[in-house]
Amino acid sequence: MENVKFKFDFDDILVVPKIKTHITSRYKDIQLSKGLPLITAPMDTVVGLDNINVFYDNRISVALPRTISYEKYIEYCNAHCQYKNLFISLGFDDLDRHYKNNFKSFDKDQHILIDVANGHMQKIVDYCREIKRLRPDIVIMVGNIANPKTYTWYAKNNCVDYIRIGIGNGNGCLTTKQSGIGHPMASLINEIYLEKQKLLKTEGKHNIPKIVADGGMKDYSDIIKSLALGADYVMIGSIFNKAFESSAPNYLYGIKLSKKMAKRFFDKGYPVKKYFRE
Repeated sequence: MENVKFKFDFDDILVVPKIKTHITSRYKDIQLSKGLPLITAPMDTVVGLDNINVFYDNRISVALPRTISYEKYIEYCNAHCQYKNLFISLGFDDLDRHYKNNFKSFDKDQHILIDVANGHMQKIVDYCREIKRLRPDIVIMVGNIANPKTYTWYAKNNCVDYIRIGIGNGNGCLTTKQSGIGHPMASLINEIYLEKQKLLKTEGKHNIPKIVADGGMKDYSDIIKSLALGADYVMIGSIFNKAFESSAPNYLYGIKLSKKMAKRFFDKGYPVKKYFRE
C-alpha cells in the first residue's frame, strides 16, 4: 500500500467551519465581490448573443460557444453595448484563419478561449506563444487538462492566462467513460493549487495562470468546495443549462415551446424541461 496515491472527489470532502464567526446569516452578512468567480461553459445550450446580459447582470463572466464567430460577436457589439472580458471560443481552424492577418482584427485586450478537448497538446503551446508574440495584450484561456504537472508546463512557457482543468468530469461528458482518461476533480484542483503555490515561490506572481475548475459541479456546494480547494474560477455548464434563462430549447411533454410560452407554463407549475447536449 505504500505506493498507493489516494485521490478524492467532492462527495468525499466537507469544508470544516472556523472556530467562531461573526456571520449571522448567509443572506445578509456575506458581501460578494463585484464579479463572481464564475464563468459560463462555452455551450450553445447555456449562452448565446441573446442572453449575455442575463449573466453579466448577475456578475457572471461569459465564454461564448464556438458556434458564434468573432466576426458575429463584433457585429453584435456594434449594435449593442460592448461586453468586457468576454471569452471568444476558437478552434484550430479559427486560429489559423485569424493568424493570416496576425490577429489584427482583434480588439485590444480581447479574451479568447482555445476550445479543444485535449489541452495537453504541444500544438496549443505553440499557438499561444505565437499569439502572445504578435499580440501580448490578448488574454488566453486553454484546456482542458487532467495532470497537475501540465499546469506547471503551461506556466513555465509563460504564454497563457487561464487554464481549464478537468477531463471527463462534466455531467454530460463521456470522455472518461469512453477513453478511461481523467482525474477526480476535487483532488485535481487541490494538486494543481499546490503546483501554483510552488510556482509563486520560485517564479513570482508574473503570469501565473488562473485555475478554472471545469466540469462535475452537481450542485452549489461543489462550487464552494472548488473555490476552497484553490480554484480561482469555476466554469458552469449543466447547472446554468437547467436555468430558464439559458439558451437551451424548452419542451413540455415533448413539444418544443418558445421562451415566452415556456415561461407561462412554468409559472403555472407545468414540468417544462430543457434540452441538454451530451
